[in-house]
Amino acid sequence: MEDKIDPKIKERIQSIFNKIEKEHDVTVIFAVECGSRGWGFDSPESDYDVKFVYVHNSLSWYISISSTKKDSISYESEDRLMDFEGWDIRKALNLLSNSNPSIIEWILTDYTYIDKFQFQSNCRQIILKMKSTIPLIWHYYSMALKNQKEFLISKKEINVKNYLNIIRPITHLLWFLSHDSCVYPLQYTSLLSEVPSIPEELKKSIEELIKIKKTKGKTNIEPIIIIDEWINKSLRTWEQKSQSEEATTKQSCAGSFQRLLRQKGLRDCLTFLWLFQNEEILSNVPYKLESILEGIKEIDPQILNQIKDLISQGKGEDPQDIPNLSPLHKWILSIINQYKETINQFNKDIRTQRKDRKSKEKEKSALSLNLFDDILFDIVKLIDDKKNLETKSNQDQN
Repeated sequence: MEDKIDPKIKERIQSIFNKIEKEHDVTVIFAVECGSRGWGFDSPESDYDVKFVYVHNSLSWYISISSTKKDSISYESEDRLMDFEGWDIRKALNLLSNSNPSIIEWILTDYTYIDKFQFQSNCRQIILKMKSTIPLIWHYYSMALKNQKEFLISKKEINVKNYLNIIRPITHLLWFLSHDSCVYPLQYTSLLSEVPSIPEELKKSIEELIKIKKTKGKTNIEPIIIIDEWINKSLRTWEQKSQSEEATTKQSCAGSFQRLLRQKGLRDCLTFLWLFQNEEILSNVPYKLESILEGIKEIDPQILNQIKDLISQGKGEDPQDIPNLSPLHKWILSIINQYKETINQFNKDIRTQRKDRKSKEKEKSALSLNLFDDILFDIVKLIDDKKNLETKSNQDQN
């Protein structure tokens, strides 16, 4: 930190904090550098992205019943070189208790401007106790997917900054898939070195992009095939893993049956039977109707021949391909009636499982709520005591 931030810049940042504290009657207890500098992507034109946590100097702010009080502060320097975003300590700790990725990044960064009352180390200890990386994985997956759709797909050129804003969350995603911890590196070179699944050739391509960003800033380049293929493969890896972990046969059958009730189409009926008989999940259903049909047992020979004839004519995808009151239509209705009670029971089981899962997640989070309350109480009390001492000292002098 000392070697990377110009002392004059640090003085400016501190002077702005002095102004913020005076204008809002708060004490800044924690401040860090995030964004491109925090990740190691900064160029000469990069601004300073400062995040901070503050405490109101008046204890009454925290005991008021009002729910409309503003719990954030934003500030931008006149030359737009420095952007400040701050959260009240209660908001920050509440978000941390819910595994919010933004506050976790603030806590884990090494670029610290202010750290009073051991706020950063206490919060890091809480992050170490966090039991699930799933919220973080979904955060980085969604970020990468959104940026890919916006900046990369069908584009002949891409800004190198936007490229890295896809690559970084993808790398975080892969890091979490190979580590069971919510404490992770934010400096990208350290992060990259801890993901063994990334081939050396790909790492060199990414490192070259970082060099371009650090020296030339927001330069446009042509998409790089090896990187684009890796991005797509990494996104699919998580999609398939999340489906296999979260989806169950009962959920897939119930969802497929609901569609069958609405459409009463041949594909919907065959898909449901395939799922039910093979005890599989929706993502594993074959694409071709012929392949689905091969995996289904005990279909009446007459119905089977009608289905095969329909498929051979290139039909069966559209529910309207099957006329009402035809033998095939009646067979689909019989399947619905035959499995209706079973699916109702599936839905009851699914609701029970979801309720149990939510209850367990609630128990996990409740384990650390006392820790958050202790941090909040101790810091607010210390600041209130300090204010009372200053008031008494002023009175004595008068």
